[in-house]
Amino acid sequence: MKFYEIHEPYYALIKAGNKEKAREEYISKVADDEGTVMQEMNEVDRDYAVARFSRAKAESGKDVPLEEILKQIKSDSVELLIIDGLLL
Repeated sequence: MKFYEIHEPYYALIKAGNKEKAREEYISKVADDEGTVMQEMNEVDRDYAVARFSRAKAESGKDVPLEEILKQIKSDSVELLIIDGLLL
């Protein structure tokens, strides 16, 4: 799996097998694509993604439990790891 970060129009960190799957997840759970998502999307390395995800807060405002972080990072499914707080 690869990790993709999008900053505009809303921030997201997504784990997916490829850029197209990450785009589909972004459109499904974050925002519509007005033709710019692929240009705004950057692949980031696993260590960076783990560090960013481990510092994110859950919707409740609490830290994400370590077990949940490891489960989502290791799974083979497409995952929206972080979403812009303005959308919660």
